[in-house]
Amino acid sequence: MITTEDLKFIATIAAHRTLAEAARALNITPPSVTLRLQHIEKKLSVKIIQ
Repeated sequence: MITTEDLKFIATIAAHRTLAEAARALNITPPSVTLRLQHIEKKLSVKIIQ
């Protein structure tokens, strides 16, 4: 099950052109964005970003 924080995280990624820009907006590192995104994708069994 994903949380509202997960949904906000995905929305932030969608609102920015790159994962690096999303990372800056989220105040985390790009590798942290990637790891969290992979975790969410695993929970959903769906690839969110190609």
